[in-house]
Amino acid sequence: MAVPDRPAIENLLEAREVHSADELETQFVEFKPWQGSKEGLRVACEYAACLANAAGGIVVFGVSDKQRGRRQAIHGAEGYDPDVFRKGIYAGTTPGVDAEVFEILVAEGTGRLLVVRVTEGERPRIQARACAR
Repeated sequence: MAVPDRPAIENLLEAREVHSADELETQFVEFKPWQGSKEGLRVACEYAACLANAAGGIVVFGVSDKQRGRRQAIHGAEGYDPDVFRKGIYAGTTPGVDAEVFEILVAEGTGRLLVVRVTEGERPRIQARACAR
């Protein structure tokens, strides 16, 4: 299986109607609730390092883990800048992880989800540093 692209992520979000995030998460997919930009960047750095050390993957911020049904599960994310996130992930990992950071527009919650997409990293092993700003 490959790192999910935007259409695959949108299909996973549709599947949230009948499945919880826990049921849809794999070694390539992680859903996280949005707890603000500072905490989100800290979590993004940790996951970017882990995913780059494995086979890559995505983290979708703004989605609760346990809830079923899109309206109940998707609360969205706000108060972030995707470019600041991308640069923060690069600065917060050693060697720097060049993550793809983008938004997906949804009808639920704040109307936006933040996605961090990481491909498999090169060696040496990547470590997360303190990256919360």
